[in-house]
Amino acid sequence: MFTSDLDTIAAVATPMGSGGIGIVRISGPKAVDISKQLFQAAHRKSDRDPKAPKRALKSHVMYLGNIVDEEQKRVIDQVLMVIMYAPNSYTRENVVEIHCHGGPVILRAILQLVFKCGARSAAPGEFTKRAYINGRIDLSQAEAVADMINAKTDLALNFATDQLIGGLQKKANRIIEELKQIIACMEAGINFPEDIDENECNGKIAEQLKSTCLDSLVSLAKSYDSGCLLRDGVNLAIVGRPNVGKSSLFNKLIDAEKAIVTPYPGTTRDTVEAVYSINGIPFQFIDTAGLHDTNHPIERIGINRTRDVLSKAHLVLLVLEATQPFSAEDTEILSRIENKKCICAINKIDLVKERYVNERNEFWKDITIIDTSAKTGYGIEKLKKSIADECFRDPNYRTDSTIVSNIRHKFAIEEAADKVRDAMDVISGYSNEELAIIDLNDAIKALERILGKRIDTDVLDVIFNKFCIGK
Repeated sequence: MFTSDLDTIAAVATPMGSGGIGIVRISGPKAVDISKQLFQAAHRKSDRDPKAPKRALKSHVMYLGNIVDEEQKRVIDQVLMVIMYAPNSYTRENVVEIHCHGGPVILRAILQLVFKCGARSAAPGEFTKRAYINGRIDLSQAEAVADMINAKTDLALNFATDQLIGGLQKKANRIIEELKQIIACMEAGINFPEDIDENECNGKIAEQLKSTCLDSLVSLAKSYDSGCLLRDGVNLAIVGRPNVGKSSLFNKLIDAEKAIVTPYPGTTRDTVEAVYSINGIPFQFIDTAGLHDTNHPIERIGINRTRDVLSKAHLVLLVLEATQPFSAEDTEILSRIENKKCICAINKIDLVKERYVNERNEFWKDITIIDTSAKTGYGIEKLKKSIADECFRDPNYRTDSTIVSNIRHKFAIEEAADKVRDAMDVISGYSNEELAIIDLNDAIKALERILGKRIDTDVLDVIFNKFCIGK
């Protein structure tokens, strides 16, 4: 299905600001005609002669020439232009890309000329939306485009690329085909009951549903937590009493001197944040004000902000000082993070022969404890490894597997899994098999929503409005 009756759209496809190259992208039925009005090829005499008939430019070939404003009789820029004829383009429509010098004034001037020739401004994500509408990609692949653009690490990019090239699509289609085959088998049993042993058939169908469908759906749904952390990053709050070395440890972990460090307690009164990648996982490290009792109004503001950061953190790094015994303030801090994933760093280990904290105490049984020295760097790499490991303890997690990172996909997968379970219950109870078939068809519909085969227009608008203009 091609959308040749849609408007021709245009937008700057490169980031705003100055750069070596800027790209104006045009898509739609008038794209080629607009290019003919604006572009004069430099390498052919026939194109330099305004009276000579213009020959058609070949598809997917870069041509050197000028963008000319005929009304003002002036050259806007020397450019490279490529035409991609439908359906062999990103949108499966005629697409033109003008590669000009990357100045905002140049890009704006060319785009305004394109608009004068009959194009309109593209909405956010409209190029990718047309690629989806025209059947070039499914909806999960369209969403992967946005994830690739916004990827914060190589690992997040790898998972988004897997989805773009059809990783999730293939898994969903495989389960859909399995469900369709099972439905066909069940319908045959209903139509020809005398040829089938119902008890034996029901047992095999229930087993097949679990092994080929339900287990895969459950595994995909469980991958969502890991997928979210890889896509959006992990908020890691560094907390502890004043002057235990939180800011020094923060600087060591991010390999930069970002937080102010002094020997005086209470130096950090506001949060300091930095993004740093460990093993391909993006972490938002947040250095916080020391937690303690105080009547100082400014310190109290900082402490309240620390508590707010704690409530939103995925992981907490509790910092204790090796030279100090465990205190009532430390106990109070632990009570605030008892429901959080936590790692404990015993800092300033270079100052003592033996630390006070004993991990054999029942209080510490589920907390990883790492000896560190922000001064010497001792234990920092071990701490980084423990931080990454704490976020991905799932034994089923593999960097080469398909991971779900989109809440829309997760809900659809969970709905499909629930419908498969309902069907299995009906089959195991030897109830009306037609009810089980209805459940399995509902599971198929849920999975097809991931691919965009059954989706409301309003949902599409929400998805593509999250894209940048020009993509």
